[in-house]
Amino acid sequence: MKNTQQDGKDLRFSGRRLSQKRTLQVIYGDEPLPASANTKLTRMLDYWRSLATEGRFPTRNAIDPLSIPQLLPYILLLDVENDDFRFRLVGEAINARYGGQIKGYSLTELLDGQILAETLDEHTRCVGSTAPVFTRNTISTIDSDDRKLYQRLILPLSDNGTDVQAIAGVMHFE
Repeated sequence: MKNTQQDGKDLRFSGRRLSQKRTLQVIYGDEPLPASANTKLTRMLDYWRSLATEGRFPTRNAIDPLSIPQLLPYILLLDVENDDFRFRLVGEAINARYGGQIKGYSLTELLDGQILAETLDEHTRCVGSTAPVFTRNTISTIDSDDRKLYQRLILPLSDNGTDVQAIAGVMHFE
């Protein structure tokens, strides 16, 4: 297992006391995000949809983070690796919120317990449905040791337009 220590901090996040599942919604076709979704997520969904061609979702190379500069601090890009997902790009707001650089780590290296199970489920749904997935946690669904309220939108990316090889995402912290 990769060393998850940075500046003396353990970057792994535990899910021992998660009380109930987060809000999760798969967004099919032209469905809108929930009304409660932050505008960052709406901008990212609109951008992703603008890159889709002929009913196919965008390729990973089509995503140009510099074309959405206002979202850069909140962007993430993950590679799909068998039953796991590895962070390739992580915005500074996300790194700051989680206390260190998480680029290069996989979800299973950073998470455990119920948080890992739910996060893997969200990402696996994105891959399996080839559709965006909206997630929101609330004060009643977070780990008592990890009070990070957020909304997240993850979106499938491909090299060939049909198989998901990567996931782009954006987070808004509340």
